[in-house]
Formats: sequence, C-alpha cells, structure tokens
Amino acid sequence: MDKELEITKKFFNKYKSSYQVLLNQAEQYEDKEVVWSNTYLNLYPYEHIQYNQRSKPKIYSSKPKSSDGIIESWMKNGKVFFAFDARNILWGVEFIISEAGKTIRLSYKADEDDEMALTAVCCVLHNNDLIEKVLAYSRDDSLEDDGIAKETFYVSRYSYIEGKIHSIIRDGFYLEKSNQKFRF
Repeated sequence: MDKELEITKKFFNKYKSSYQVLLNQAEQYEDKEVVWSNTYLNLYPYEHIQYNQRSKPKIYSSKPKSSDGIIESWMKNGKVFFAFDARNILWGVEFIISEAGKTIRLSYKADEDDEMALTAVCCVLHNNDLIEKVLAYSRDDSLEDDGIAKETFYVSRYSYIEGKIHSIIRDGFYLEKSNQKFRF
C-alpha cells in the first residue's frame, strides 16, 4: 500500500498548482458536448456504490432552470474531461485526464482565500477495459492539527472471474488503517 500511496502523492504534487493551466485547456476544447446531472458522473463502474455517498447520476436532457444541486460536465468523444458545480465553480471542479493505462481525476475547491486548491486525486489503473486498481488520495490543509494536513487514502484492488468483477478489496486509512471488502 505504501507504493500506491507514493504514486498517488506524486500525482497530487504534480497537479497541485495546475488549476489555471487545466482550466485554460478545458476552455479551448471545441465541439464539446455539455451534460447536466445531479451529481458528478462516475469515473469508473460502480463508483457511486463504493463511495456510498453519491447517488446514481440523473442525467437531464436540457439545462435545468435552477442550478441548485446541478453539475455541468463537458464531454469529448463520450468521456467527461471537465465538470463543475453549476451554482458556483468555486464549490467544486473536476478535471479528467486520460493517459495510457490510467485515468486521473483531479478535484479542486476554493480554499478560505477563494483560491482553487487541489483537494483530491483519484487514479484508475486499467489493463484494456478491466480496472486493476483504484487509488484515491485526499488532503485537506484547512483541517491541520499541529501543522499536519488531514489525509485520506485508499487502494481498491479488483479481481475478476471470466471477465466479470468478482471482488473489490479496499485498504486505506484516515488516521488509522482499515480494510473493507466488497463482493458482487
């Protein structure tokens, strides 16, 4: 688990100060499709079940009259590359970066000075269409005790039988280590 934590922290440090660059890149995309939903769209299958905090996304066919609780997602070739809280972009932004063998979600929120700060990185490692691992790291500098930021990390390891998910084993920590096992 230490190796996976270091990999995820490297991504966090690499993109920590990249908000404006990523926003400029997202704004330059042409021919994007815009989708509105009641939650951020899943980065990988069953994500909303694993987090147990996200409901299954409801997709709207057109822009809702009220932006309360609405997430606007920009898509290219059917994949989200940028999403934000439609009420106020400072409340939450996600950038999705696809690279060979991995998909990375970077989550930014405004800090107490209204500066966009990277708060979480989720990296999905896959082999072709099969997810091997999901690495997730979040850090909240605003909750520092004695100068130490609050960190959460987990790694989910997927196993398959005949190409179907058999189990997901999750190890991680929030101040202490835990182990959760999910079976499908």
